[in-house]
Amino acid sequence: MQAEDNKAKRKEAASRVRLHAKEELEARFTLAMLSVIPRLVPLLDSDDVVSQIA
Repeated sequence: MQAEDNKAKRKEAASRVRLHAKEELEARFTLAMLSVIPRLVPLLDSDDVVSQIA
């Protein structure tokens, strides 16, 4: 049960990051500076459409 909650929280966080990065250039720059992007790349190959960041 806790693993499912954790997965759901990660999906929600990725979705928020995606939306924020799409809307704000400064957010994209900050995410790049914080090395967040490499952690998000695996979501590109996800079978879950909601998690895909493309």
